[in-house]
Amino acid sequence: MRIFVTGGTGFIGGHLVHKLLARGDSVVALARNPASSAAQSLQAAGAIVVPGDVTDRDSMREGMDRAEVVYHVAGWYKVGVRDKSPAYAVNIEGTRNTIGLAVELGVPRIVYVSTMAVFGNTGGRTVEPVVAERDDWLSEYDRTKYLAHKVADEFIEGGAPVVIGAPGLVYGPDDPSTVGQLIRLLLRRQLPALPGAKVSGGTWVHVEDVADGLIAAAEKGQPGTIYPLGRDRITHEEAVRLVEEVSGVRMPVLLGPGPVPLMIALMSVVAALVPVPEHYHPETLAQLNGMTWWVSDERTRQELGFNPRPYEEGLRETVLYEMDKLGLR
Repeated sequence: MRIFVTGGTGFIGGHLVHKLLARGDSVVALARNPASSAAQSLQAAGAIVVPGDVTDRDSMREGMDRAEVVYHVAGWYKVGVRDKSPAYAVNIEGTRNTIGLAVELGVPRIVYVSTMAVFGNTGGRTVEPVVAERDDWLSEYDRTKYLAHKVADEFIEGGAPVVIGAPGLVYGPDDPSTVGQLIRLLLRRQLPALPGAKVSGGTWVHVEDVADGLIAAAEKGQPGTIYPLGRDRITHEEAVRLVEEVSGVRMPVLLGPGPVPLMIALMSVVAALVPVPEHYHPETLAQLNGMTWWVSDERTRQELGFNPRPYEEGLRETVLYEMDKLGLR
């Protein structure tokens, strides 16, 4: 089967490409820089790497032509950074370009990778996967992914064969995102306190399981349906406690949401003047202010047979891997 993947050089996309290759698919992976180490790794594994960018629709045409499945994984995922200018072009227009071209070329199955962030703050409850109208987003990433999701919905309403996968809080070895950075900061004892950890949380899911879920979505998913990809709905405190148990490294002071509003106000002033570390940026702190992203995965389990590993298993493996890489054991 010929498959076209955007975002194949990224964290989720890279695992997806390798799984597709392992089962014998012909994979064409889009790469802004085919000479990068990530692109070269995909090529060495057997993927066809083509130059292009989701912000340039025509650059994807040759690689996508004759594809039987298109996975649109590419996205701008940054929280707590000063330069947010790429968010609109990559997340929103990139989605419009990719799905629009796939529809034009008659691709029979399109899988769009959204995020559980589009469901918004669930207030400590586990909610059904319904994307409601809202405008109270805590970060530019959340806002633009929500608008990108609406773009995908427009294509679905027009009859496009789009299936949506919505991963929760993705983690795993070598994670370059905020989650991976947080684990490494904890292991290095470089985070003195973690506000909001006792009440904030996400639906955790290992990156390998996300890749499996996306493949299942392409094979079994119903067009027009959103499938949450996650498993364990836990607080950040529960995750941090497991990191401490596995590593033996003393964890920072874990706080409730009380100090967060004051910290947000203070860091908003500081961030307007000078760059601040991502974990102390007002956007990041806002997500620790009692926010939860807990979404039911019942539909995904029933329709896709999705059964990801428990976070105790996956996070233990991740922590031990990062400890080895940091020379901590």
